[in-house]
Formats: sequence, structure tokens, C-alpha cells
Amino acid sequence: MEFALIPYILFLFLIGYWASRWNRSVIVWCLIALLLSPVVAAILLLIFGNNRPQCPACRAHVDPEASKCRHCGSAL
Repeated sequence: MEFALIPYILFLFLIGYWASRWNRSVIVWCLIALLLSPVVAAILLLIFGNNRPQCPACRAHVDPEASKCRHCGSAL
């Protein structure tokens, strides 16, 4: 029983980390993973997609506060 709980908690943290990398709420996505399942939360996170803006010139993901793309240097 305890051995099944450790991977479940690990997957909860992985969902939270993944959500934070995509500018999503860590707490909300950890709660979704806790209430439904980490697998269901991962599928939902894939469906809702990345919330980070992209550079119009090179399509690289940039920070929301950035004024220039760090990859190609174009203005955002």
C-alpha cells in the first residue's frame, strides 16, 4: 500500500512542475491530479496546452514580460 502512494505523490509533483513550466497554476493542477488522477491531469494539461507566448518571427517560446525575443532578437 505504501509503495503505491510514493509514485502517486511523485506524479503529483511532476504534474505541478509541468504546469509551472507552461505558466499554469501549480496548485490547481496538483489538485486536479489529486482528485482525478495524475494521468487524467496530464491528458488535460496536454489538451489545454501551453500558455506561454510565442515570438512571431521564430515561433520560440518567450517570457510574458519580454520585449525582445532572446533567440532571434525581434521585437515582441
